[in-house]
Amino acid sequence: MSRSLRMVTMDNKWLAEMGSPAVPAERKQENARYIVHTVKLKALSKIDRTDATQVRERTVEYLKLCVDDGIKPNLTGYALSLGTDRRGLESLFNSRTVDKNTQEELDQGVAMIENIMLELMLDQKINPVTAIFLLKNHFAYSDQTDLRIRAERVESVDEEALESRYMNVIDMESDEDIKGTDRATLETLRRDISEHYTEPA
Repeated sequence: MSRSLRMVTMDNKWLAEMGSPAVPAERKQENARYIVHTVKLKALSKIDRTDATQVRERTVEYLKLCVDDGIKPNLTGYALSLGTDRRGLESLFNSRTVDKNTQEELDQGVAMIENIMLELMLDQKINPVTAIFLLKNHFAYSDQTDLRIRAERVESVDEEALESRYMNVIDMESDEDIKGTDRATLETLRRDISEHYTEPA
């Protein structure tokens, strides 16, 4: 007997000794509700997804079925009721092969599912993290941050003119006649030069 076969035999023996785990009746009923609802969606009659009237009637039928089964509507379930999956619905939703009326019915069907999701979220009937995930992945919601950058206009500086003014200040400070210089004018000139020019080391 091979090693892998012995391991399978041991696992089966262990499972037989352990027996089936006890599953609470409430859990079984809860799981059965979702499973039965999904089977009902799969068993719905096929429709022409390019026909506006059939799409509208199926949308209403799907929502009524959700009410009867106590299930929250969602985009995947809606797609299944139309006889496709979510990716197929997205492809049909963005398709240019369907006529305008059919496109409007699909738009409204998806919009209704989106609105129900928002109402459930606002009424705290659905986990916020789950709601955010579904809105982002199924309805193209996104977190957006706007960064506004203001560019200040910097006027061009004539470096030769600045250097000449800088040298004049140096000459004035070394001149013995600096006592007669207008101090306010001199300080203003210094600040102006220091903002635009740094003497090379």
